[in-house]
Amino acid sequence: MAAPFHRPVSSETKGYSQIASTVVLLLAVVATPNAKAQRFQSIAPEISVRESKAMRGQATKALRDPAAFQANKKALDNYFTKYYFPSMTLPAKLGELGKRRENLFKQFLRPAKVAAAREHLTDLTLKAMRSIARGNYHPAVRYNAVLILGLLDEKAASTGAGATQPVPLPAAANELLELFEKDEFDQVQVPASLKLGALVGLERHARFGIDRQYADRLTQASLAMIAREEPPADLDPEVHHWMRCQAARVLSRQFAGGPNAQVQAALTGMIADPHMSLDDRCSVAELMKRITYDSAADGDLIATVGALGDLTKAVAGDEAEKADNFQQKMLRSRSDIDELIYERRQLVARLHAIYAGANSLSKGLPGAERQKLQTLLSMLDPVMEIAEDKDAGDLEITPKVIEMESQVRTVVESWKPAKETPAEEAEADFS
Repeated sequence: MAAPFHRPVSSETKGYSQIASTVVLLLAVVATPNAKAQRFQSIAPEISVRESKAMRGQATKALRDPAAFQANKKALDNYFTKYYFPSMTLPAKLGELGKRRENLFKQFLRPAKVAAAREHLTDLTLKAMRSIARGNYHPAVRYNAVLILGLLDEKAASTGAGATQPVPLPAAANELLELFEKDEFDQVQVPASLKLGALVGLERHARFGIDRQYADRLTQASLAMIAREEPPADLDPEVHHWMRCQAARVLSRQFAGGPNAQVQAALTGMIADPHMSLDDRCSVAELMKRITYDSAADGDLIATVGALGDLTKAVAGDEAEKADNFQQKMLRSRSDIDELIYERRQLVARLHAIYAGANSLSKGLPGAERQKLQTLLSMLDPVMEIAEDKDAGDLEITPKVIEMESQVRTVVESWKPAKETPAEEAEADFS
């Protein structure tokens, strides 16, 4: 097997897509329209904090001691349905949502040793979070409920010598799909933050194996999201594009063994989409590293080569413009030269994303197309090498970035079919 086009991703740029995704998830929650102006529901706990402490011990015992499950089942029910879950809806407790969500899994569900008790608590959680996610609760409360739905398992992961992956709860997949597909429940709107949260959970289902009965539905919902180029009137375009990117992440997990023609066309279209930001397009290109391509790969991979070429050209042009601006400022500046910086981290992240996608895609390409990619990416090597050198100064990097842009533009433009001359066009029309 031929060597990949570039060395492994450095620690500086690992998680490029994940970090950006996390930022957008937070943005989607915070930016929910009119959150402060609305009146939201909440559920008052029927049990005091003092009473809950005693019940907590009984609930824990029910989950971990087979002989104590039936005797403590009512206490378990009361602790969660009358205290723990209601407390997640209180406006005064919004700052505790993340910790309560973490503790639900870390202290109760995952350590449970009694299968019947774990299944029972999972069912209680599913019903409670379904109701909260669909109800008129604070957006952060509903978002938290959606994240919990995405983490519910039918079978927990195991560790040790015979470690196994988790089996996500099929019923939770159905709830997440409904939240993603529908715009309201009983006249309560489903905001973009919930749909994005649902996609996060669905990516987990796709990663560990979504239940067969929901697989095609997940594919079609994700493709529909990607195909929706224009955002709804009340949604910021950047958030909309990130929702499309998250849908692409779902597909990259679901089709890790190899894409079908529809999925590959969707990824190609996003990589080539000039209306998306360069960073979004790079994040989609990077997703192809999760997919196994071979000579039998379904879909038009040659079109993807062209899209990667156009993306590389656009990235090189953007970075060259910034490099040139940096050089011009250095020439004009009479003071504060030390404060002038060429931001290399974004450059490295973008190029690594292109390399990652190209390395995977190339395994399914015929020789000529693979050579085209190899030629293109070899022009990025000098920039990558110096940009990753911590001792290299910005004035050493920027000339190579500008040179890279010229080389990349020349190569990519050479891939385009030659334009017909007027005489050739007339001859073609006559024939």
